[in-house]
Amino acid sequence: SMQGVFILVCGGSVFGGFPVMCDGGNFVHTLGSRVVPDAATNWGPAGVKIGRAITDGASGGYAVIFINP
Repeated sequence: SMQGVFILVCGGSVFGGFPVMCDGGNFVHTLGSRVVPDAATNWGPAGVKIGRAITDGASGGYAVIFINP
């Protein structure tokens, strides 16, 4: 699906109204809520906005997300 509203699992805190990113698996996070690397050798993928949270969600719970790449 390219666009729509989905109920997705939260991999961290998700705040309604804020942009969200996918962690590369099945979880969403509020964009920018991941830990900053402590060294150049301890890096991860850059966050890319996939949509916006409609509702809040806690880690392991669910949130309603509007996907609009």
